[in-house]
Amino acid sequence: MTTVSVSGNQATITFAPDSGKYKTYTIASHSSRQQIVSLKVDSESPKEHQITGEGNKTAAAPLPQGTKKVVLTFAFDKEGQKVASQLTSGGPYDIGKLQLVVVVAENGDDADYNDAVVQFMVR
Repeated sequence: MTTVSVSGNQATITFAPDSGKYKTYTIASHSSRQQIVSLKVDSESPKEHQITGEGNKTAAAPLPQGTKKVVLTFAFDKEGQKVASQLTSGGPYDIGKLQLVVVVAENGDDADYNDAVVQFMVR
């Protein structure tokens, strides 16, 4: 079974051995502050994504075939300082042959809980 564990501003997604071989992710921002999401796949070096604005998102990007684990670290820019975000997660949700995993970060500058959203789709 795919699992998600959250500790501080870091989320670890461990994909089930029998999870689909096609895995993609999308990162979206719903905040006026710059969101900083570091994505580390298995033993590769982390890739940092910076995104700002309501509804802005990166295009869906594939994860390498055979990906077993992804570690996400969330922060936001506050007056030039990198500040840790608060996290919550959901899933995995199975919809037919599709599995969704969602991690959401909040930086506290508004009333909703969606400042940075990373969604994984596995099929």
